[in-house]
Amino acid sequence: GGNAIGAGDWGSGVTLPVSYDLGKSFSLQLTPQLAAAVDSDRSGRHAAYSVVAGLGFPVASSVSGTIEAMAVRDDDPAGPTTQTYASLSFGWTPLKDWQFDVGGVAGLNRNSTDAELYFGVSRLF
Repeated sequence: GGNAIGAGDWGSGVTLPVSYDLGKSFSLQLTPQLAAAVDSDRSGRHAAYSVVAGLGFPVASSVSGTIEAMAVRDDDPAGPTTQTYASLSFGWTPLKDWQFDVGGVAGLNRNSTDAELYFGVSRLF
């Protein structure tokens, strides 16, 4: 993308989401990612990688929860960084084609954003 809306050069990556059913509505989730990220000086690329591990669990008949941990490593030549996060979210499915989500993310080290809250609405059609 251009300088106004992008990194000024191309980057690419691959993500491999994996989920394993543990039974009784519990699931284990793992999402590793490997990327060729654009250098902060906008000339060249470097490795960036992350992994998210989570546990999905039932709360009620139409409510589910997920607890996650995430680590992100960016090996930019200008200064590599590692960010770590913990997250808790809940999804409510009042009808088979509607879901409402709410969650929070907390940064666990000084390189991470302190906290984020989010809300989402999904409709299957």
